[in-house]
Amino acid sequence: MPGMRKRRQNVWQMDRKQIPALWGVVVRMAMVVPWRVMWVLAGLWCGTCGTAAASVFPAVEPSLEPSLASSVESSVEIIPEEVISGDTSGRRYFLEVAPGFSWVPPVPLSIRQEGFEEISLWARYQTASFKLPLYYSVRMGFINGGQGWEAEMNHLKVYLENTPAEVERFSVSHGYNQLLVNRLFRRGALDWRVGAGVVVAHPESVVRGKRHDERGGLFNNGYYLAGPVVLGGISHRVAVSPWFTLHFSGSVTAALAWVKVSGGQATVPVAALQLQMAPGITLPAGKR
Repeated sequence: MPGMRKRRQNVWQMDRKQIPALWGVVVRMAMVVPWRVMWVLAGLWCGTCGTAAASVFPAVEPSLEPSLASSVESSVEIIPEEVISGDTSGRRYFLEVAPGFSWVPPVPLSIRQEGFEEISLWARYQTASFKLPLYYSVRMGFINGGQGWEAEMNHLKVYLENTPAEVERFSVSHGYNQLLVNRLFRRGALDWRVGAGVVVAHPESVVRGKRHDERGGLFNNGYYLAGPVVLGGISHRVAVSPWFTLHFSGSVTAALAWVKVSGGQATVPVAALQLQMAPGITLPAGKR
């Protein structure tokens, strides 16, 4: 008898150790099962109510459906298919303003001043896309039958980071502007573009203690026609309304510019990757 009492006590002690685990199972069942039962009852009740409602309220007359559909259609603005797909035989004009981000890989830079040795280096440029003056592009043109033309002004900026000892400052920040004429090819929601143009540069520099005079050039504001540029890119078009669109674009430009420094000249080639989001306005040509 003492041995059996001891075994019963051991069993009770083991069961007491299992009480928290059992209590957890009970709590989970109490939380889960009633909710499932309530869902089942709610489903049965809704089915019963639906049957009762169908017996009390008559069905809508079929003759009312056309008028209801017409009222709904009149209240909804329909975006033309040609705006969404781009497959249009009519001419449409557009204007886009495209802020974004630009990146320039290391490129060669040479600076020549009279009476001094040439400075040559692989330049690392910062573009400071989100600092004033901001980086952006403006595009305007037309599309007709899946092809078109556009004029683009791309306001790119470059600031030399790894300045050698002779160079206190070198930048083209007002900017390394690129004026382009682009050919467009529209395929569905994608616009492909290739273009060429000129660089209009506004250089700022201090080389060997000599500061470049930023007056002169075009309109006496320090801008100069500096060299050629080519472009290739693609954009995805999202039609928000019949006249408002968003373009998510990427492009690559390659340019070669010759800019003035005090007492000399610098050769500044620049290749740039450019990512932009462009809100735009699209309007159809007037009827003839």
